Order: sequence, then C-alpha cells, then structure tokens
Amino acid sequence: MKEVIVVENGSENVVGIDKNGLFYEIKKKQVDIGDSLVIGWTKRISILLLIFMVFLGWIITSILVASTLIYTPVTYVSIDINPGIEFTVNRYNKVLTVNATNEASKILISGEDFIGKPIEESAEKIVSMATDAGFFLIDTPEESLVKTISEDGFVPLNAVMITAVNENDTVSQQIKNSIKDKMLQFFFKNGIYSLVLSSDINEESFANVIDYGTSIGKAELINVVKQIDDAKRSIDEYKEMSVRDLNNIIFEKHKESYNKFIKDKEKFERILEDCRDKNRLKVMNYCSSFNSEHIKDIKAWIEINEKDILATSKVIDWQDRKEQWEKFLKSQEILSLDSIN
Repeated sequence: MKEVIVVENGSENVVGIDKNGLFYEIKKKQVDIGDSLVIGWTKRISILLLIFMVFLGWIITSILVASTLIYTPVTYVSIDINPGIEFTVNRYNKVLTVNATNEASKILISGEDFIGKPIEESAEKIVSMATDAGFFLIDTPEESLVKTISEDGFVPLNAVMITAVNENDTVSQQIKNSIKDKMLQFFFKNGIYSLVLSSDINEESFANVIDYGTSIGKAELINVVKQIDDAKRSIDEYKEMSVRDLNNIIFEKHKESYNKFIKDKEKFERILEDCRDKNRLKVMNYCSSFNSEHIKDIKAWIEINEKDILATSKVIDWQDRKEQWEKFLKSQEILSLDSIN
C-alpha cells in the first residue's frame, strides 16, 4: 500500500508520485491535483477476490458433481427368494430405490427402510426378515430341496437368486460376490441350508445373449426394462442404450411404484408382523439348538448342491421353483393373498 500525491489529472487516468519520487498511473478518479491517494489495496483486493471466486466455484462444482454421483443409478440389483425385490444402486453401492416385484416382497420391504443403506447390508436384511417371517425352511437339508421337479434335475426350495448389472462387468461380479458372501455368512450363522445363485448360470440368460448380441448382464437388464418401459422400444433400441440409461428407466419406474406402495405400507406391515408372530417360536427354538459345528455340514451341503445344479442340462428352472415356493407358502399359511385387500 502506497500513498501518492496527484500531480496530473488526465481525461482517462491520473498520475501520482510517492515519497520516493516514483510515478504511478491510476485509473481516472474524482480527484484534483495535489490530492492524496492510497493505492495498492485495490489491486490486492481484486486478486484475493479472484482467488476466492475460483475457490468458491470449485466448491460448488464439487458439490454438484458429488450430488450427481450420489443420486445417479449405475447398478441394477435384484434378489429373488421368491419374494422378488429390485434395487437401483449408486456408484458407492448405496441403495437409491427399492421395488417389490410381487405381493410377498411387498410384505418384506414394508418392514425396513433400505434407501441410503449399502446394498450388501440391505441384502442381508432381506434374508433375515424372510427367515423371521417364515419364508425359509429351517429344518433338515432334505426338506430344503424339491427333487425331480423337471426331468433334468431338481430345484432348491431354499435358494436366493442374485442379479447385478453395471456397465462394468467386473463391478457387476464384485457386487454379486459381496452380496453372496454376506448372505452365506447369515445362513452359516443361523444354521439355514440355502443356496445363493447368480443369474449368470441361468440357461435363459445365455439364450438372450445370443439373440441380443450383448453381455449376460445387459441382456438381463433389457428383459427387465422392456417389461416396464412405457415407450415400448424395440430390442435394437435397447441394445443401443447404455447400461446407465437402462438403469435410469428402472430408477424412474421404481419411484412411481414405491409412491403407490407407500399408500398400502401399513397393511403389509401388519401382515409381516403376523407372519413373524406365527414363526417366531419356531425360529427361536431352532436357533437356540443350533450348534456352530454344523457350519461345516452346511458349507459342504451348499457346495455339493451348487455343483449338482450346475451339472444339470437345464441348469435351474426358476419358474418350477416359484410354483413350489407358492405351494409352500400356502401350506404353511404364511401368506394368504386373499388377506391383502
């Protein structure tokens, strides 16, 4: 900061001189010759203001980018027990939306708020709630299988099917593996004989890959989208779309479905609690008698039966299993669709 004396008053600029005899040209000010001026702060303040504005712009941009990343769906995940539950997930593997694909799954999601939670934690919660409500058999291994449903082999009554689709196949596989690990830990801990399967072993998926000329994951995603998309595009149009665009269609439909579901949420919560009440004593007695030494037996059972399913020519007929599952629900009087009014 310097103090100068005005010695020349021009049409556009004024000239000042400091105590050391140095002259300074200054933008026109309302001054007269002989007036004293302080210069230097104006330039310094401009530089500081510029730095501040750049920093503020960077902060705002960072917030907008982070917000976009948080609320942008990049992965589709479905968990089929046979309550079928779908999720859209952001790049941080946090749940953005949840959707029930049938009446049984509406009962399950009524008991928990999944939005914002890690997908692995949400998946574990699904199987935990399904167990509490009696949706899994918790007795012997033999009762957990339904044999000779088709001529090609058998399907498991206790099973979970996982689908995960991200534009990066490696990420898809990582998500499926992390969900599977979380579920298996729950089954081991609670002594439940159940298989956890990935959709990429489904024979129909491979047929779709051939027809669509896409990856297995994208073929699965196209099958989901074409059933819910109001635009009713052709398969070729869906093939041209990115996985992220397909996920966005699902994301928007989930929000619509969830808004409708919320209106009946209390009704489904009552049914869930009724299921828990009927099954609570059975679960408590089983868990109290479960010996941790049985974990090795469960692991061996899972390994053997996964190999058997993979070895069958038909792989697994999930539709056959669904029919058996519905019979099981009715036989246990766990779910009466007539009671959902």
